[in-house]
Amino acid sequence: MRNLLRFLIKHHFILLFLILEIIAFVILINFNSFHSAKLFKVKHSIIGGISERFYRFSKYVSLTEENKELIQENTRLYNELLSAKYYLKDESYIDSISFQQYIHIPARVVNNSVNKQYNYITLNKGKMHGIKEDMGVVGPSGLVGIVTTVTSHFCSVIPILNRNFAPNARIRNTNFFGYISWPGKNYKEVNLKDIPLHATINVGDTIETSGYSATFPPGIMIGTITEYKIEKGVSYSVQIKLSTDFKRLTNVMVIYNILKEEQLKLEDSLAND
Repeated sequence: MRNLLRFLIKHHFILLFLILEIIAFVILINFNSFHSAKLFKVKHSIIGGISERFYRFSKYVSLTEENKELIQENTRLYNELLSAKYYLKDESYIDSISFQQYIHIPARVVNNSVNKQYNYITLNKGKMHGIKEDMGVVGPSGLVGIVTTVTSHFCSVIPILNRNFAPNARIRNTNFFGYISWPGKNYKEVNLKDIPLHATINVGDTIETSGYSATFPPGIMIGTITEYKIEKGVSYSVQIKLSTDFKRLTNVMVIYNILKEEQLKLEDSLAND
């Protein structure tokens, strides 16, 4: 208390000056329309700026939830596509009977690499979500990779940017097929190998999954042809610009093929004959 009194006595002229200035400012604003309008404009400018920043921040925070809702809606639409259904058609009937063959499970990328020879991706879904090894993975723009290792809550994926991953692929317009190979350089490009010399190839043609495996349904986008050349005089090597930008990949879907085990069992039995 004694220190406060000393402070007031020592600085009473400055405090009196500040009080008089505040009184004068209030009188000026209250009884002068010009200055009152100026203050109103400045006040609303400051409040508007703060509100705008708060709105942007709240929108940023809500993006995670919006992205989650978007991938869930995409998953629902994928599951309803004709390519996700298996058809049993009898020529004696007009209608076809179908059932769900492919189920798409939404997941989020939690770790990713693009600058290695053997890149990997980690997803936030695992065994408890129905994920198993060798399931295919696709993104909003096309093929991503295949599941290799699964834990309770996570799984690792070999992407197309891995030299150990060589999925079958075809040229959409002609159905000539080969296999994908990543040279390990540019994360935006891969090669389509083993295309026969009699195949018709055009720059800009779409490359997609062939469907010649139990992992991916046919018709999943991989990329477009940018150039091609004859390799070793026996086939074409085709350069592909990937449709998926792996540096921006955040949301994906894991593909569960209900008929996969049945197909593999049949193929194994034929291989052992």
